[in-house]
Amino acid sequence: MKIINFGVREDERQYFERFATEFGVQCFTTDRPLDNNTMHLLKGMDGVTDITTRCYAPEIYQMMQAQGAKYFSLRQAGFDGLNCVDGRRYGVRFARVPDYSPNAISEHSVALALMLLRNLHTGYMRWHNQDYRLEGLIGKEIRDYTVGILGTGHIGLEAARAFQGFGGRVIAYDVAPRPEERQWLDYVDDLDDFFRQANLIGIYMPLNDGNRHIINQHNIAKMPDGTIIINVARGEHIKTDDLYQALLTGKLAGAALDVYEGERGIFHQDFSTRIVPDELFRKLEALPNVIITPHIAFNTDHAVRNMVKISLENIINMAKCDKIKNEIPY
Repeated sequence: MKIINFGVREDERQYFERFATEFGVQCFTTDRPLDNNTMHLLKGMDGVTDITTRCYAPEIYQMMQAQGAKYFSLRQAGFDGLNCVDGRRYGVRFARVPDYSPNAISEHSVALALMLLRNLHTGYMRWHNQDYRLEGLIGKEIRDYTVGILGTGHIGLEAARAFQGFGGRVIAYDVAPRPEERQWLDYVDDLDDFFRQANLIGIYMPLNDGNRHIINQHNIAKMPDGTIIINVARGEHIKTDDLYQALLTGKLAGAALDVYEGERGIFHQDFSTRIVPDELFRKLEALPNVIITPHIAFNTDHAVRNMVKISLENIINMAKCDKIKNEIPY
C-alpha cells in the first residue's frame, strides 16, 4: 500500500518512517499542502493524509478518483474543512484522529488561563529586561472563578477536570450533554444561563454552522463584567471584531487564543522581518490583556506520534473494512 502524506512537518517525519516500517506500507511525505498545485502527487497512491484548516476544491477528489486513491485521513480531530459530500461523490472515504491527545489541548488551555490570571506574559517581558518589580502584576486564582466549558467532548472533559483540580467551580454547556458525566460535572442546559454564570469561558467544541461566532456582541453582553475567554478550538467560534471591542471597553478582562478567525497565512509563518497583513490581528495582538499562540495546543510529542500512527491505521483499516471507528459520516 502506498500513502502520500501532505503538510508534513520535520517533527512528524521520524514517526512516518517508524510506522511505515511497522505497518508494512510505503509512505511518501511532502511539506507542501494538498491543493491544485500538488494533486499530481496523488498518482499511484492508495491513500492520503493531511493536516489542515482549509477547504479542499472538488478537483482534489476528482483527481483522487482518477488515480485510485480511495482513502483520506486527516491527522487531526477537526474536519470542518472537508466537503465530504463532494468527496463521496468521487468514491472517497474519510477518517480523522479524534483522540490523539485530549490532554495536550486541555493542558494548553489551562496554561493560557494561568498566564492571563497571573500576568505571566506581562511579567516575562519585564523580567527579560531585568525589571523585577511587583507593581501591576497582582494575579487572580482559578478557585475564585466560575469556569464555563463550551463543548464536552474528550478535550472539554479533560479541561473540566483540570480546572476542578485548581478549585474552580466548573459548569458546562453542550448541545448533546453526556448523562454519565452529570454526576461530577454541572451541566447548564440553557446557553443564555451559561453565559450569565461563567466568568472564565473555555471553548472546546467542534465548529459547525450552529456555533460559528457563538462568542459575539450579543452573547458577550450576557457575560459578567471582567470575563476571560480561552479558545483552543476554532477561530471561527469568535466574531473577532466583537471580541476586540469588548476587550477595549473592559467588558472582557482578557482573552487567550490558540486559534484565530483569519489564521491561515499567519500562523506557522515567520513574520519577524515583515508586517502581518491582517490589521485586526495586529490590533488584537497589541492589547496587553491578550495572549495569542499560533495554533500549537496540539503540539506535544505524544500527540504528534498518535496523529501520524492513527491516521496511517485509518487508511489501512479503511482498505480492509467497510466501516471503521474513526470514519467521518457524511
